[in-house]
Amino acid sequence: NDYPDITKTKYLVYAVQIGTFSSPKTKKQLKISSVYQRKLDDGRIQYFYAPIYSYSDAENKLQTVKQKGYDDAIIVAFNNGEKISIKKARDIEKA
Repeated sequence: NDYPDITKTKYLVYAVQIGTFSSPKTKKQLKISSVYQRKLDDGRIQYFYAPIYSYSDAENKLQTVKQKGYDDAIIVAFNNGEKISIKKARDIEKA
């Protein structure tokens, strides 16, 4: 289950963080079609619905993910692979 690594993206992307898990998950298990991942230093894996290119689209995708049972899902942003604040991402998006 190797998904694209969100820290390898070379532009501004939003993502809906689905969750952090100690064991790998399949797309079927996650119930999400477009999955990116980030492996953490402690061995856990974060999964994201990504890539999303606008904040408004991210808000829509967040609702989709929550309807699939991920009540704790949140919108996150990465710029050139680095996690950044939503405020900073929105400033970049508007520029």
